[in-house]
This record gives sequence, structure tokens and C-alpha cells, in this order.
Amino acid sequence: VHQACLEAASYRYKFGHDVPVDVIAKRMANVNQVYTQKAQMRPLAVTMLFIGYDDEKGPLLYKVEPSGFFAGYRAIAVGKKENDTNNRLNTLINERLKSKEADAQDSAAGDDSDSVDKDLYQNIKDVVTMLDKVYDSKLKETDIEIAYVSKTEPSVRILSESEISDYIERIHDDEE
Repeated sequence: VHQACLEAASYRYKFGHDVPVDVIAKRMANVNQVYTQKAQMRPLAVTMLFIGYDDEKGPLLYKVEPSGFFAGYRAIAVGKKENDTNNRLNTLINERLKSKEADAQDSAAGDDSDSVDKDLYQNIKDVVTMLDKVYDSKLKETDIEIAYVSKTEPSVRILSESEISDYIERIHDDEE
């Protein structure tokens, strides 16, 4: 984290604006790669997620692995049951993209901020529901962290434990 902060500060000093998410992700991947190749250096054993909003590219999410590999994603999970969660996230995203394409063909309406808020709520609810199904035990707000960016909120927003708890309670109320 300290190295990423130094890189971001250096970029801002050199170019006069904040570092784009893809640039900092690539730079940190390069640093990780160097650490895997030098015998006198211990490899960094941390997976990093970089999230941000670009006016041209929209929301960006990059995962940087300790080996130096990095890639962009629409949504990604890291940690316990990561593979199963990511498979379900991909399925969820593909379903959403298909439904949005169908909706776009049905109507040519513009982005309404109210519909954007509803989409965000539904996306978070769907992700929490999916995570609740992935975990063998009952999901608690301390088990997960959720962050997002959007056009209306371009700075990173991390949901608090109480907000996650509200989503979990709503899901359990809907099931009953």
C-alpha cells in the first residue's frame, strides 16, 4: 500500500493529475514481478484490487496478483471460496448484460438517476444474495467487504458493516 501511494504521488507530481487506475495497477504488477525474480527480495504475498472511475472508460476494476499478473474485471472476489464466487459473479454479470441489451432494444430512454440508484441497489442485493448462497454458514456483515464506483459516485464507496447487515436482513426477510 505504501509503494502504491508513493507511485500515485509521483505520478501526480509529474503529470499534474491523479493516476489512472489501469496505470497504477500495471505499475504495481511490475513491482510484484521484480520481487518474484530477485533472489534477495521476498515476494510480495498480497493480492491488490484497484477500483476507480474514468470519464472515458467508465468504472474500472483491476486485480494485481503477487506473481505480477494483473487483469481488469467487471466484478471480482478475493479470498475464501474465490473460484466459486467468481464463477457465480460471471454468470450474474452475463445475465445482467443480456437483460440490459433486451431493455435497450425495447426502449431508447436515457439514463435516469433514479433507475441508476435502483440498478445499484439491485446489483448489491444480487451480489450479497449470491455470497449468502456460496458460504456454507450464515453470512455475516464482518465476512465480506463491498466497494463500488458509479457515474453518479465516481469516488470509491465502501459499504459499512451496518449497510451490509441491512442488505443481509432484507434478503433473509425476502426468503421468509
